[in-house]
This record gives sequence, C-alpha cells and structure tokens, in this order.
Amino acid sequence: MLPILISVLVFMNKLKKALFIFLLLIVNEVVLGQQHFVFKLPFPRQYKTLDTIIDSLAIQDPTLALRTLKKLELQARATNNELVMLNYKRSEIRYRYIRTIHNEKRPELNQLIADTEQLIAEVDEEQYPVIAALLHFQIGNSLDYQKYNYKEQFKHYLLAYEIFKSIPLEEFPYRYYSQYAIALAYYQFEEYDEAIALSKEVELLFPKKDFNSIITANLVGLSYLAQKKFNQAIFTFNWILKNNKYALNPTAWRGIALSNIGEVYQQQGKSATAIRYLEQGIPLLKQEAVYGNMASATIILARIYLSQKQLVEAKLNIDLAIYGNTKDRKISNSYSINKVMSDYYQVKSNPKLALHYLQLTNTYKDSIDTRTNITKRFKVEINFAKEKQLLLLKEIEENIAHQRVIVIAIFLFSLLLLITLYIFFDRGRLKFKLQRQELLDKNEKIASELELANLRLAQYMQSRLHKDMENPNSEVQENLVSKMLNDSNIYTDQDWVEFKNLFEQAHPRYLQRVKDKLPKISPAELRLIAVHKLNLNTNEMALILNISPDAVRKSKKRLSLKIDENLHQSFDGFTSSLL
Repeated sequence: MLPILISVLVFMNKLKKALFIFLLLIVNEVVLGQQHFVFKLPFPRQYKTLDTIIDSLAIQDPTLALRTLKKLELQARATNNELVMLNYKRSEIRYRYIRTIHNEKRPELNQLIADTEQLIAEVDEEQYPVIAALLHFQIGNSLDYQKYNYKEQFKHYLLAYEIFKSIPLEEFPYRYYSQYAIALAYYQFEEYDEAIALSKEVELLFPKKDFNSIITANLVGLSYLAQKKFNQAIFTFNWILKNNKYALNPTAWRGIALSNIGEVYQQQGKSATAIRYLEQGIPLLKQEAVYGNMASATIILARIYLSQKQLVEAKLNIDLAIYGNTKDRKISNSYSINKVMSDYYQVKSNPKLALHYLQLTNTYKDSIDTRTNITKRFKVEINFAKEKQLLLLKEIEENIAHQRVIVIAIFLFSLLLLITLYIFFDRGRLKFKLQRQELLDKNEKIASELELANLRLAQYMQSRLHKDMENPNSEVQENLVSKMLNDSNIYTDQDWVEFKNLFEQAHPRYLQRVKDKLPKISPAELRLIAVHKLNLNTNEMALILNISPDAVRKSKKRLSLKIDENLHQSFDGFTSSLL
C-alpha cells in the first residue's frame, strides 16, 4: 500500500510541475504578445509592462530573446520619442543584468555597470527623473551582486532614493521595491535604525497592502531582532503570520515568519517555545524550497537540541541544514553548520572530527570577517563623511558671522576713507589732475599701439589668406596638408614667429594665459586658439593653418574635449574668459 501511495504522490508532483511549466509558457506568450504595443502605452504603465516583457525574455532562449529585443528597439526608435528610447535602453540593461546573475558571470557586471553609468550621463535627471533613479538603482543592484563594493553600491542607492522622493506616486507608482532595497542596504550595513525608519516611510507611501508589505515587515522584524528588541520583533513577525495572504507564496512566508519567531525565542533562552515554532516553520520552508531560510532555521534548532544533549534530533537537523545549504550556498550558513558540527562531535567525544570541522569553521570565519571589516570600514567612512558635513556646516555658519563683521568693518573703513579723502581733496586736486592727464596720455599711447598692432596683424593675415588662396587644390598643397595633419605642424617656425610677434602686440599675454590654464596644450592647439581669436570662419582658419576645414573642425572638437575635461568649460567660454 505504501509504495502505491508514494508512486501516486510522485506522479501528482510531476503533474503539478508540468502544469506549472505549461501555465508559465502561456503567461510568457501572453506577456511577449504585448511587445507589439508596449511603446504605445502611456507612462507609467509602460515602465512596468516593458519590465514584465524583459523578465520573460530573460528566461527564454537567448537567440530568440535577442531577436525580440531588436524588434523592441526598432519599435522604440519608430516613436521618435526620447523618453521611450531611454526607457528601452534601460530595459535592455535590465535584461543583461538578469542574464548575468542567472549565469553567475560576475566579471561581466563590470562592463554592465560601465554601460549603465554611460547611459545615466546621457539622461537629463530633471526631465526624466524616473529613468535616472532606476538606472542608479540598477547600478546599486549590480554592485550588491558583485559583493564587497558597499561604498559605491550605497552611493547609487542613496542617489536613487533622493530622486524617488521627488517623484509623485502618480508618475511612478511602481517604486515600492526600489525604496525597500535601499532600506535593505541599510540593514546590510548594520544601520538598523535607518533600515526601520525607511521601511516605515515606504509603508506610509503605499498604504495598500500587497506582497511588498510582507517583505518590508520582515526587514523591520529582522532589524528589531538584530537590536535585541524581542517584543517588537515578535509583534512584527506575528503580523506576517496573520497577513501572509498578501505574499506571492503565502505558505513560504508562513514558514519564514514561524522560523523567525522561533529564533527570537531561542535568543531569549526560551528553548521549548523556540522548538515549537521552528518545528512548524521548517517543514513549510522545505516544502516550498526556501532553502536558505530552511538551513538557517535548522541550524538554530540543532543548537537547541545539542544543548539539551538530544544528539539524534540534533544530527537530523544538521543533515537537513547541510542539504539546504547545498541548494542555497551562503557563507554565514556554511560557517554555522561547521561550527555546530564541531560542537556535535565534541559532545560525541570525537576530537578528531571536532577539530576538522573547527578548522573549516575558521576558514569560513575568515571570509565573514573580511566582509565584516569592509562593512565596518565603510561605516567609519560614512560617519566620517557625516562629521565632515557637520563641521562644514559649522564652518559655513562661522564664516557668515565673520563676513558680517568684515562687512561692518569695511563700511566703517570706507566711511572714514571718504571723510579723509574729502579733507585732503583740495590739497591733492592739482596733483590728481596731473596724474590723470598722464594716465590718459599713457592710455592713448597704448590704444594707438594696439590699433597699429591690430592693423599690422590684419594686413599679415590678409596677405596669408591671399597667398593660400592662390592654389588651394594643387598637389603641393595636398602634400603640405597631409604632412601637417601627421606632424600637427601648422606653420613653419619662421611663419609662427612672425605671426606670434604680431599677435602678442595686438593681444598681450593672451597666449601665455592659455598656457597657464592648459599647461599640456600642444603647439598645434595653441595656434588653433590664436587663429580662432581673430574671428575667422572655418574656411579662413583652414587656409591660414594650411589644413582642411574638416581638420579644423576635428582639431577644435578635440581641444573642446580637453578644455571640458580639465576646466569644465566650453571652447567659446574658455576663449572668451581670456579677454
């Protein structure tokens, strides 16, 4: 009878899996069918619908998925809408991320992160805040999966959070999980008060209960547990027990809540109550294949039985923990399993095996300590940054007060100076008049010299233009252009010296100011700036420099990039600032 019953159960299980796969395929087909009109949907529906399609593509055959992505790209381009195109590019990055983590190809995340950062640079945050926030969140997720890069991860999460706060819910109602993940990051960095506060803030933003409410409540409960606030933790986990209907998998979440309550009682030293809850939760976790939580719960239960010298029950739970950890490998669970195994063999009076598992425990402990140290270092950096910000604010306040004193002092000094000047005005009037006349004469002389220098420079440039226009298409000219493009030489040394002397007379120290601001500027680039100063058009500049107009434009573009990179100015802004 028993074999028959087992066969029936096996058959039902296979049938259940087959039906599940069949339904999944139907759902995928329905979802993928939406691709033909997804970009006609209004925002914010378009965000969620496109992500649903991408999530379905990520589990499909790669070749088919890429073909579908190409179709989506063409449809997005056909809309001629910048927001639609940015949304498609964002979803393509989401597809690559899902594929990467499914295939566990961590090195590819570096390129994915770089591509995401490049896309963020293209997005106008004020015009498209949702896109910018989701991209920052995507980088945070990628860094989280990559591990050990907490500082950058948290930076992007906070950037996403600051943008999310400024977006009305009606413009993007699907941001719940994104904000939850930022609270989760706080929890990972052991900033439990911040994790609780942000989780509750998220709950207030989204009063309607759904599966997100369950995961948020669980994060709050775990934060309370980490802080040893046992009553608040039990209250929160009990809320999950009563409201697990909102979860996507109510049975699994019932198992998680029961196991978490069991851990609370175990930490309080209430072993009997802890056993009762753990023994209810563990079978549900096993049934729903929640292996990580199952391993954690069975380790706790094994420790309780081991403390009570119930070795058979302890070993059964250790074996179940090992099984769960083979399905969901976590360093923390591996460490705990080997630790409890070492304790188990100590009780069994088997020092050889106890030492063996203790050595394995220390190996995993090293990994945990490394991660913990990185987290602590990051927390120190965060706290230092906060202290630095407070000091900066204090310094600003002190500067403001100091500036007020300075303004009053300047005012009094100015008043005294005006009185003094008025007293000595009559005595110094004649002297001032003479000095003023001398200054006017000097300025007139300088102006005359500058006018003459500008005239000479203009005559020189006109002679160069007429000279270069005589035979612009000759073979000699082409050879000269080719040589100058290769060698970055624009003038002969004699021409440059002659031009430079005239230019410096018309625009004293202009070229020196360029060198001061761009020490690494090349001679060819310096000549380009000098010619540009003369307000010539591109063709005239090309003739003067003996290069093609296209070469002038390319040289100007390269120089613009260098100016922007070093001085954060445009080309025209830079040259005009040197007047």
